[in-house]
Amino acid sequence: MFESGEDCGEGFAGTYVLGALEPDERAAADVHLLVCPSCRSRVRDLEIVPRALADLPLEEFLTDFSVTPDRIEGIARRAVERAANDGGRAGGA
Repeated sequence: MFESGEDCGEGFAGTYVLGALEPDERAAADVHLLVCPSCRSRVRDLEIVPRALADLPLEEFLTDFSVTPDRIEGIARRAVERAANDGGRAGGA
């Protein structure tokens, strides 16, 4: 299912981190991650995404129509920074 190489994780790393792989795909990805440092690195880089998304005030975006693109960018940047600082406390692959 997986071939090792520079971009081998490109097709699954995002769905892996978001927990969106089917169980058999997840099992194959777990095996692949044991032997592929490139994919382990890609997954580690993407692990910040779910933490940052969880920290976004989505209700505010949906109800406050005065939220400007600049404000959204600032809120998103702070969410990413908080997720990055929290990186060691959340589980990892």
